[in-house]
Amino acid sequence: MAILTVALSLMTFALSADSDADPPTTGQCGDDVYWTFYPDQSRLVIEGLGDMYEFSNSEEKWGGNLYNPDSSVSVEIGEGVTSVGEFAFYGCVSLTSVVFPDSLTDIDSDAFNKCVNLPSIYIPKNVKAIGAEAFAACSNLASIGVADENPYFQSHEGVLYTEGLTEVIKCPASKEGSYSLPDGVKVIKTDSFSESKLESVTLPESLETIEGRAFWFCDNIVSLEIPKNVESIGYQMVCVCPKFQAFTVDPDNRYYASKNGVLFNKDMTRLLIYPQAKPGDSYDVPEGVQHIDELALSECNNLTEVTLPKSLRTLGESAFKRCPKLSEVTINFGLSKIKECTFQDCEKLSKVVIPDSVTEIENWSFLGCENITYITIPYSVSVLGQNAFDVNFYDAKGKLLSNSADDLRGNRFEKKDGKLVPVSPGVHTISFQPMGGDNLAPLTTSSDGKLSELPNTI
Repeated sequence: MAILTVALSLMTFALSADSDADPPTTGQCGDDVYWTFYPDQSRLVIEGLGDMYEFSNSEEKWGGNLYNPDSSVSVEIGEGVTSVGEFAFYGCVSLTSVVFPDSLTDIDSDAFNKCVNLPSIYIPKNVKAIGAEAFAACSNLASIGVADENPYFQSHEGVLYTEGLTEVIKCPASKEGSYSLPDGVKVIKTDSFSESKLESVTLPESLETIEGRAFWFCDNIVSLEIPKNVESIGYQMVCVCPKFQAFTVDPDNRYYASKNGVLFNKDMTRLLIYPQAKPGDSYDVPEGVQHIDELALSECNNLTEVTLPKSLRTLGESAFKRCPKLSEVTINFGLSKIKECTFQDCEKLSKVVIPDSVTEIENWSFLGCENITYITIPYSVSVLGQNAFDVNFYDAKGKLLSNSADDLRGNRFEKKDGKLVPVSPGVHTISFQPMGGDNLAPLTTSSDGKLSELPNTI
């Protein structure tokens, strides 16, 4: 009788414990695909037939169970499911393992973006499409494996390629040391090496294309050698790489060139990228450069002074954005427009010389430049964009001026007693008009905007 009583007590306790446990939660994630989360096992199971839904990067999914950085959750996707939807696991910091079924054919864009605790991925044999940035910002991803039977993708030393090793898709972010791409690779895809911990990457002679943002946010990489057969380099293929110091381009390359570590097109009329950690605190953009690309000199750690050439015709948006030490910029005659965010957040910028060729200063051009003590705004400026400047301007009597072209143009402002006020009333700027060849005629712009030639001696 005593034994029976003890047994009944244990059964009652077990039933009580089961009733206190968190029950599974469920939901739908496709027309015929459903998920169940088992909290006692920290396990998410996805079952059904067909594709998952596509999601957005802002919505919370899976009952909110995969967003706790202090928890560890495994995901199992059952046989019959054919896709992982766009943004399906975006930002799921609890995700530490995922198992795919052989029925899977598609991993959509951003499917595992920002899964920072996911250590590895294994691509099964029937996956034929992997979307852009599917494994972006997975900072602890160490390897990507591929089933030998897969006819579309291949892994080389844990790096994901297309079959035949012709295109690099993704190097795992936590891969360290040095890595040499195998000969035969023709394309480095967007995001391939972004956020990589690698210190050096060797590119093969077979390489033809480096897509945009291929090497963004690489904290350790110092330099890159561009081989002779590269014919296409995408938008800012290297950017926000705080240790990056130099490009070297094979002299036999027909499309690109480097000079003192800076990347140009072959005839050096276009400046593509200035290395973020290039040694030296001043830089004179070479005469002959006509175009500076968007973000080309952004976030450069060492630059304090830059001189732009007379040959310059276009300056890309955000070209000097967030250069923390940049204090002085001289723009020579020739540039017609200062584009959006060109000098945004250059917090130490104090002296800016704008020539009479400039007619437009676009939105936010100098936003965040709060320490300007000297600036010329020529009468030629007829358009001044929204929040073009982040400082206040005053007239000679100390009255606050509006940030409009009509109020500011035709003046040289200097900071006196804490206020930017115009100096040399009646004669506001001195510029130089091209006269042919290397000859320049000195001109003065008066308050009414009229130009007159200065004598040879004053």
